[in-house]
Amino acid sequence: MKHIVLNILLLFALITNAQDIKRTAIWYFGENAGIDFNTTPPTALTDGQVNTIEGCASICDTNGNLLFYTDGRTVWNKYHDTMPNGFGLMGNESSTQAALIMPKPETDSIYYIFTTSPDFAVNEVNIYANAGKGEVVIKNKLLVSSVGEKQTATKHANGIDYWVVTHGAYNDEYYAFLVTKYGVVECPVISKIGTDFSQYSWFINQGAMKLNSKGNKIATCLFNNRTVELFDFDAGSGIINSPIQISTDGYTSDVEFSSNDTFLYILVRDKAIKQYNVSLRTKIEIINSGKIIYSQTPYYDDLGKSLEGKIYSVLAGNTMIGIINRPNLLDTLCDFKIDGFDLSPKKSLFGLPDFVSSFFYQPSIDFNYTQNCQTNTLAFEGYDTISATTYKWYFTKGNTKDSANTKNTNYTFTDTGNHIITFIASNGSITDTVSKTLFIHPKYTLNLGKDTTICSTPFVLNAGGNQFCYTWQDSSSNNTFEVNQ
Repeated sequence: MKHIVLNILLLFALITNAQDIKRTAIWYFGENAGIDFNTTPPTALTDGQVNTIEGCASICDTNGNLLFYTDGRTVWNKYHDTMPNGFGLMGNESSTQAALIMPKPETDSIYYIFTTSPDFAVNEVNIYANAGKGEVVIKNKLLVSSVGEKQTATKHANGIDYWVVTHGAYNDEYYAFLVTKYGVVECPVISKIGTDFSQYSWFINQGAMKLNSKGNKIATCLFNNRTVELFDFDAGSGIINSPIQISTDGYTSDVEFSSNDTFLYILVRDKAIKQYNVSLRTKIEIINSGKIIYSQTPYYDDLGKSLEGKIYSVLAGNTMIGIINRPNLLDTLCDFKIDGFDLSPKKSLFGLPDFVSSFFYQPSIDFNYTQNCQTNTLAFEGYDTISATTYKWYFTKGNTKDSANTKNTNYTFTDTGNHIITFIASNGSITDTVSKTLFIHPKYTLNLGKDTTICSTPFVLNAGGNQFCYTWQDSSSNNTFEVNQ
């Protein structure tokens, strides 16, 4: 019976993943401006309550129906009323990415709002509370002190959980927080990589950070440093690595990936919108691939991807906003139009809504998995949109390669470390393949040594290294604890 329930939950998760793009269907931003992407062509909205300089966020259900929206300070429900307790959030109206909304995994009632600058905090919304009008039930829970104006999020490699990522204001640390059905894991995965922000003024913290839709690349604007740093992101471990620094001739205020993740668009304030091919093999090739697709006169301020696959760009104080109509095409074939969409009578300012990047990921084939950490047995659930009739799984580590030929399968890993999981689906004429790298952690047994009596010399307890979180009785979080009585 437990196996049946697990399969039902996984199937629900896969169906939801396929429809996640509809969560981005309604935008509210700027001076009460809005866009409804449920219509073709999209429709300008005039009923929004947001009036904010920069960062904001909105969220719909998987059918494209508005649930709520925020500027990082106030939360409005689908009726455009302020939610109970939905005021005084810690987002800043001049923060580039003041707010980001994420559903709690495996529930349809709870959503999280993450806010930035000067601190990183999380808020919890129950959309069924207050007679179905929604309520902020937990507010301003601090996760990290002193962060910049940047945050982004994507699905975990398991296809169920999420990662949300931000950056310290005065260091070289990226913080990746895991979000599961149990809540936000408050001990982040920390990647010390890239530019040390402490070497520059606060203005390096301005500008956006975005993950691509697949969740394997992350780009960060270093505003007054006139650069964008591009990294690989491991959606299984939350680790960031392989830095590439792209220098520009102006302030880098925003970035956005094309819907097929081939191109990265960089908005260089006062200068240009540039396109880089991030699918190229080497660092030098990526850096040298830069193309100017628009020389800014006047200059645009923000970039945002829509469910149509287009990229919108706002011009502060204007009713007209720009559109990159075909961002998957090279150079000026991407077709940037200055007056691409009319918000009249409302106006944009310096920001567009931020979304979980993987909402835009619409593969024809994918898989989810759940893990039993005691036995290292994983349940894999395949998904495809090609009406496949045959399926194949490969579980590979080094020279070891096991297989299965059903749509859903269980597999017990007998070795730790990185394993490559490959899922193939075919309908006879079309065959698609997806691969993910899965890290199997060794089992951990906590051993603090023998019981010890001390007289005058302090004694240090050591819980071992390389673990996610440590919490001692005084709430300290190091892997060691000094006992002095």
